[in-house]
Amino acid sequence: MFGFPTTCRPFSRRVLGILLAGALALVVSGCGALVRSGVDDGKVKIGLFAPQSGVFASFGQDMKRSYDLYLSRHGGRLGGREVETVLADEGATPQTAVTAAQKVLQADRISVLTGIVSSASGLAVRPMAEVTRTPTVITVAGAGALTGSRGSDYVWRVGFGNAQPSYALGRSLAAKPDLVDKKFFLIAPGFAGGAETVEGFRRGFVEGGGKVVGRHFTVLGETSNFQPALQAAVQAGADDVFAFYAGSEALGFIQQYRRFGFADRLGLYGAGDLSDPHVLASAGAAAEGVQVAQTWSAELDTPANRAFVTAYEDAYHAVPSIASMNQYDAMVVLDQAVSGIRGPVTDKALIDALKNLGEVRNSVRGPWTFDPNHHDPYQTIYLLRVVKEGGRFVNKVVGDLGKVGFVNVESDV
Repeated sequence: MFGFPTTCRPFSRRVLGILLAGALALVVSGCGALVRSGVDDGKVKIGLFAPQSGVFASFGQDMKRSYDLYLSRHGGRLGGREVETVLADEGATPQTAVTAAQKVLQADRISVLTGIVSSASGLAVRPMAEVTRTPTVITVAGAGALTGSRGSDYVWRVGFGNAQPSYALGRSLAAKPDLVDKKFFLIAPGFAGGAETVEGFRRGFVEGGGKVVGRHFTVLGETSNFQPALQAAVQAGADDVFAFYAGSEALGFIQQYRRFGFADRLGLYGAGDLSDPHVLASAGAAAEGVQVAQTWSAELDTPANRAFVTAYEDAYHAVPSIASMNQYDAMVVLDQAVSGIRGPVTDKALIDALKNLGEVRNSVRGPWTFDPNHHDPYQTIYLLRVVKEGGRFVNKVVGDLGKVGFVNVESDV
């Protein structure tokens, strides 16, 4: 997933299973095999599933902003059809997600669901989308299982799987003669997203002949002292660290890496969340020189991206985040898919349109396609370095790590 804020703990699989069983029972008893009304009023009814409360609310705000921005720039239409929006509050747990999904999938009879930040929420909502035959375009949730072992014709992801960018980074670094002999140490919070992300890097680096000398998992939501993890890297003889943290944990990790002198002994690479714009706004010079793998940067110099970033900053006086971009690109995908539909926007018509979408045109991250077998993007991964430009710290694009599709990494941590 996009990274749990540090106040959120992952749900156990047992609790998630209990919640899901109850939710499915209610959905099936309420509507059986749900068939939407079939009345074609020319509209596309979208359920925007975004956190409006709880610890994920900032992600939800970024997604809602980009959703609104896209529609405002396209006359409130997708594929020439008027859009009706139903906003659902994902909240911060599978419990809140299931409650919201029951309403938006069963009562509101939407054409398509888009959004979802938490992987746990995504895993809970996925079978509900299947029962109600609702195409679902996931924006952020990165669990490998969503498009892997639990993949479905009804589930498509426009962001990235947890392991995808880190695998590309590991593979690329192993191909560099001056880096393949460097020894890496892996650090992340101990939950599925952290485990999948560092495993992606390990797999890519080791497959290319690199060496990983150890890993250290911190306690999600309970760790504020990262010195033991960094010291473990030094003691293991590592030259560099690959780390995955998000939100306030990313900020604390970067600040301690710099403040306690580890920057003089260890190079630091990471997943994109480590230097998210929200983190850079507080980390400042402490983050300078950090390098991350990501599918996009606000500094990416393409006409589509420049137009998006300018419009976003003009509208909201803020720098867009990866969640902002992902939701905007979800609208690009839906616009292109709906444009190819003749007749009512039924679940079958929309799924067929997604299967035959081809190259996603007008994407702000550059051209990409869906992996036909796993519904993850086959896309370019960029190497970003934190630098100071124009009086602020930004993620400058310094390399192209090549294109990567679905990476088969799943974790039960």
